[in-house]
Amino acid sequence: MSKKKLLYFLKIVWILAVLVGVSYYLANNFNSALNYFKTIGPEKLIASLLLLTAVRIITINLVKNSLTSVNWQPNFLKAFIFVSISQMGKYIPGGIWQIAARLTTYKENGLSNKDTGKAFILENIWMVCGSFLVGIFFIFISQPESLLNRLSIKLSPRSEFGIAILSFIVWVLTLFFSEKYFRRQERKLSYRKFLWNFVSQTVMWVLYGMSLLILFPSQLSVKEALFCIGAAGLSFFAGYVVIIAPGGLGIREAAAGMLFVPMFSSIEIGVYSLAHRLLYTLIEFLLAGVSVILLRRQNNLNHKNIKN
Repeated sequence: MSKKKLLYFLKIVWILAVLVGVSYYLANNFNSALNYFKTIGPEKLIASLLLLTAVRIITINLVKNSLTSVNWQPNFLKAFIFVSISQMGKYIPGGIWQIAARLTTYKENGLSNKDTGKAFILENIWMVCGSFLVGIFFIFISQPESLLNRLSIKLSPRSEFGIAILSFIVWVLTLFFSEKYFRRQERKLSYRKFLWNFVSQTVMWVLYGMSLLILFPSQLSVKEALFCIGAAGLSFFAGYVVIIAPGGLGIREAAAGMLFVPMFSSIEIGVYSLAHRLLYTLIEFLLAGVSVILLRRQNNLNHKNIKN
């Protein structure tokens, strides 16, 4: 069996295992799960959906910036269309359709294999390092004694603060050196672009965390809110790097369950994570639908212009 077929098989097995596991767990805890779902009012769902929309918009801008670094400068509308549509490829069995759609778009717009590879690497560096380092920063700035005690880790408040500051510095350096070394040689280093990447991507992970914590039933303290933002980022990181889980399915929720144990019961965080996952998937499909409509309009206009 080839590596590609093995990966495809593992993804299918993983999806089935997650669906069976979630169904079994909810069936055995139906009444509790239903009660927790009832605490999520429509205003919370709408607010979370709007925050996730902002996250997706910033993510599209992140992809656009990675392409600008290799000297292709698509306008935002073009980036919005091809990123939103290609994103749906991760929900198709096989695991290559999202990448294949991107490769086709990049090739059609004249990117060499080298520049395409650079853009993909840069995008993934930003996504992986951003979710991990921003997550670490917010977790340790919140002084997570309960989580550390559960893990049998003893750190002084000064050490926790030091880890938070170190992760912040590494995040800044990651963005700076990625901008410096991945840009085309003929392009000058843009400190303005570096600053924009830092602000927009950091805000993106803050908004992602807020889109989850806004679903919680009780008013959180500042430290708890900071912890939630960090835990959400690390959960996303876990789901992103495990390649057998399409879209981080199951992995992201399991990571959230482990990180949020000091604050919520397993069934409680399971319900909120599931609701968050459904909202995230919904906004991806909605943006893809809007992109298809925009693409058809563009194609119709181009066809009319050719006829004229």
